[in-house]
Amino acid sequence: KVSSAAIPLHRTFVAPHGANVKHRANQAALKPVDKPLPGTLFLIDAKTLARDCLVNAIGAMRNGNISAFDNATDFLACHEGLAGPYVIVYCLRAAQADTKRLQHEIFGLANSVCGIPVVVVSDIDNTAVIDCALRSGAKGFIPSTLSLQVAAQAIKIVEAGGSYVPAESLLASHRATP
Repeated sequence: KVSSAAIPLHRTFVAPHGANVKHRANQAALKPVDKPLPGTLFLIDAKTLARDCLVNAIGAMRNGNISAFDNATDFLACHEGLAGPYVIVYCLRAAQADTKRLQHEIFGLANSVCGIPVVVVSDIDNTAVIDCALRSGAKGFIPSTLSLQVAAQAIKIVEAGGSYVPAESLLASHRATP
């Protein structure tokens, strides 16, 4: 049995290609951390297994650091006001489908950190959720129906200053409105 006090604040993995990955595990010990290296990807996902899998999969496909968080509040506690060449990947699950909460969290991430683009990865491919995410400040939306390679390229597009929403999602939205 492991108590939460025994869990370190940062659990560091070495992902393929030598990417440095940090995981925020202990909420009680959250404090601002040193400014991350340029190009760091911040991954926010409440599901531990899914978060660890994404960290390792994305880490295998990109150079640079990845820092993982359980939720947006923990991320903001450490990095509010951060500016620089970073990207935030925010994972949204069907259980979190409340658009008010999504709007609040994406707006908070997009506006509390200075110009860092937010990409939403979700198992919800619903036009109302996509629209809410984009109107709240997200620069990209990646449904979980896409392949890992496409998702990694979409993150690179957003990181480079672009936006990404799959054509299928836009077409479904267009078909839904007369």
